[in-house]
Amino acid sequence: MPSKKKNSTLPITVHTMEAELKFHISEKNTGQDLFDMVCRTIGLREHWYFDLEAHDKDDHRFWLKRDKKVVDQIATDNSAEHRSQMHCSFLVKYYPEDISEELIQDITQHLFFLQIKQDVVSENLFCAPEASVLLASYAVQADLGDYDENSFVPGSLRVGSILPQTVIDQYQMTCEMWEERIKIWYADHKGLSKEDAEKEFLKIAQDLEMFGYSYFDIKNKRNTEVSLGVNSLGLHIFKPENKLIPVLGFAWSEISHIYHTEKKFKIKTFDKNHNDDLTFFSRDLRRNNLLFELCQGNHQLYKQRRIPDTLEVQQMKTQAKEQRIKRQQEKEKLSREQEIRTILQQEKEALVSRVHQLELELELTRENLKRSEETSELLNQKAELVEEENQLLREKTAEAEAEMGRAQISVIKTEEEKLLVEKRAKDAELLAARILEDSEQRAKEVDTLKQELERARDAELVAKKKLTSLLYPQFNSTSDNVVDYMCTDMSQLKLEVEQESKAFMEKSESIQNQLKNLKADMDILKVEEKQTVLDRLHDENLQRGDTKYQTLQKTSAGSTKSRVAFFEEL
Repeated sequence: MPSKKKNSTLPITVHTMEAELKFHISEKNTGQDLFDMVCRTIGLREHWYFDLEAHDKDDHRFWLKRDKKVVDQIATDNSAEHRSQMHCSFLVKYYPEDISEELIQDITQHLFFLQIKQDVVSENLFCAPEASVLLASYAVQADLGDYDENSFVPGSLRVGSILPQTVIDQYQMTCEMWEERIKIWYADHKGLSKEDAEKEFLKIAQDLEMFGYSYFDIKNKRNTEVSLGVNSLGLHIFKPENKLIPVLGFAWSEISHIYHTEKKFKIKTFDKNHNDDLTFFSRDLRRNNLLFELCQGNHQLYKQRRIPDTLEVQQMKTQAKEQRIKRQQEKEKLSREQEIRTILQQEKEALVSRVHQLELELELTRENLKRSEETSELLNQKAELVEEENQLLREKTAEAEAEMGRAQISVIKTEEEKLLVEKRAKDAELLAARILEDSEQRAKEVDTLKQELERARDAELVAKKKLTSLLYPQFNSTSDNVVDYMCTDMSQLKLEVEQESKAFMEKSESIQNQLKNLKADMDILKVEEKQTVLDRLHDENLQRGDTKYQTLQKTSAGSTKSRVAFFEEL
């Protein structure tokens, strides 16, 4: 019997916004099989936002059909070389209405962040210059973490990779000037985690006029060319030259069914009057299927958001909530540890400074002690010398007194002897007076020396005590401070976190004012000739004071019938 031929596998590379994934598939694997492989590999459960995109032989992009074989869709050339080099991309296909509320998993948010950032930089998604700077600052925070003035390297932001080139070209600004403006915002984001920075990025990006739209060229019954924008909220009609501001809109809540033939599309509304159905035409047969698929998918997701969550979604939300709580606890713990390290570092620096000061005081005290000892020794020597002089004076005084006694009791025989004796007596009295005066002076000096000696001994005792305290210092107060800090009540820490969160929210509310100030600052350096059409349209919209959502509300005003009639009269 002939042996059965084994099924061969073919390599295929799937490009996500973050990595290249290589798989081996069989010829029987469908688009759904490959899609499931990718989702399992990256751990994605919110798969309804994404799809696989490939290129045909004419380099036209298309979404892989889930129910058809991958090989039949990508490897249209049956050559072995072509079949061994199959590629496709895993991209966002559908967008949520509120990106900050609907995205559950961190991986989902991360993939949205990477794709929208790429769309902004590649100019597939229009972004005003001032908003580009703000988005770039959040992108840097997500990629690099907190700004550190000491470790920041000028030029490390790579301005060309985080700002659209048309934005850079519109202003007479160097890369250093752009980096400085981005850095100001970047420094304000200190403390934001990677996930929080990505979420803030997406919250700002979803307010951009072209966010979430897929545009198609269509015609009405009068053969007027317009652009149809399909997004999570509904269908919107744009003038071909202005894809920022729609002139007409139909919410998905008004639409019941969507039909299409080769060139004709018919949007049925909930009104029973068939005259209220929206009809338009498209000549691009290749893109008609894509338009129909996007309308169906967005319509289905719109209805799905308005029914209770499935068990799978509830489980994901519970897990995501637990992860956020855990991440917040880890953030609080890290914040406390950083504060403790900061305090310990400050105390260490204070101790080092104190030790240095004490060393200087110790050296000075040693010198004073040495001088006191030398002074004490000199005073002792001087006191001994004074005592010897006093003893000598006392001996001379005694001799003078003895001489006076002998002179008084001696018989003066002659007048000359009498005069001589008187003269000698006077001299003896003067000498005795001088000796007595010197003796009193020496006694005073002795008393003074004794007092100085006593003071020197007291100074020596104080110096020795101070030297002892310097050599054996105690730092018990520092440890106590650390213990007290680490034992701080958890409720107090929670209160501080809530206060910081409130402060951050208040700062977020001022973003629009800061953007206006940034725009005014940058407008001074703007080169008007290099402004794009979309930039001018955006500025005109700002001058009117209209926001994206105000415009959408205006375009959906009025009855469905009146808006269908308006579309047909364009």
